[in-house]
Amino acid sequence: MISDGYRVRNEELGPVGIPFVRGGNIGDGWIDTNVADHVRPEFVGRVSPKLSQPGDVAFITKGSVGRVGRLRHGQPTVVLAPQVAWWRVVDRTIIDPTFLFYLLRGPSFQASLYGVKTHGSMVADYVSISQQLEFWLRLPPIADQRDIARILGALDDKIELNRRMSETLETTARAIFESTLGPSPADLVEQREASGNARWAFMPFTDLVEVVGGGTPRTAEPAFWDGAIPWFSVVDAPNVGGVWVMETERAITAAGLASVSTRLLPIGTTILSARGTVGKVALVGRPMAMNQSCYGLISKIGALGYFTYFQTRALADELRQRAHGSVFDTITRDTLQGISTVCPPPEAVRRFEDAVHPLMLRMQVAQEESGTAIRLRDGLLPKLISGAMSSGRLTEDRGATGV
Repeated sequence: MISDGYRVRNEELGPVGIPFVRGGNIGDGWIDTNVADHVRPEFVGRVSPKLSQPGDVAFITKGSVGRVGRLRHGQPTVVLAPQVAWWRVVDRTIIDPTFLFYLLRGPSFQASLYGVKTHGSMVADYVSISQQLEFWLRLPPIADQRDIARILGALDDKIELNRRMSETLETTARAIFESTLGPSPADLVEQREASGNARWAFMPFTDLVEVVGGGTPRTAEPAFWDGAIPWFSVVDAPNVGGVWVMETERAITAAGLASVSTRLLPIGTTILSARGTVGKVALVGRPMAMNQSCYGLISKIGALGYFTYFQTRALADELRQRAHGSVFDTITRDTLQGISTVCPPPEAVRRFEDAVHPLMLRMQVAQEESGTAIRLRDGLLPKLISGAMSSGRLTEDRGATGV
């Protein structure tokens, strides 16, 4: 079964109810159900035919066409936006739902999809429900499907376990920050000063960090690219629950780095996305460069960079609100200069960083483990499902009833 999403009305949305998932809440294989908008309980009857359930495969049909996510067991039932369709297996003796999920993510399906979807110059790419119903799948025997799903699923389970653990550790570290060093109201600072601790002060954020700009080497010069230096752009920002960035989609050479007005960012630098998608925050886990749509924030207090990272996270909403631009939202150096925040005494910062250091290291290890599992999964996926996609509909002699 294939169904499109629900065209929600503004009056149907509220802070509680059934999560309303948009295309931006669907990542590479996952769906974020921790969303702000929910279909209110009194409108559940309207959306019941459109509810997506754990095991369904969500498929983006407009914009980032073909990006696939899946509700995991334990996640709530959701309502998907109109630019998202869901695929549900109705006969599990023919198609294993987890195998279907991996089949749709595989390179054969994605390559075939490129030739089917409507490519727009002035409008977003699009693939209709009727086009999706015409997709033809060639399936291996159900036992093979389940074996493939089990192998790839075990790797994804490890990745998900690490993600949840990292999210818990990050929440704990952030709670420690907020309870000890977080940006505080002026009256709280005055209370601290009144108690004799006058070393707490408000000051411009840029007094606490060195702001470093990024740059992009000339893309037409092969000698500048595919080197050993990770090159960060916003697509490399950690997913929900992530903190560290250690791998990037693209890399540059030493010559590429020397060709632009930027420098190598040291471990512990906070990266802030500042143009287009603004307010994304990441912590550098290995020396890297970045593009000009980001700022590197190198701490002037705190040896490990954790204070600056969590302080930037705490200021992200205000930075996003102050972003401006005629074409893209932009955080400028003046934006950073215009924000004031609390500056704790150096010894307080040192105690905080010492306290969260084990948590941060464990998050780093978890992300490295997940990176290894992702590379293994992505290497195995096309090999395991090779030949499972063709230009023909599920054939009648296999007893197919559709998905």
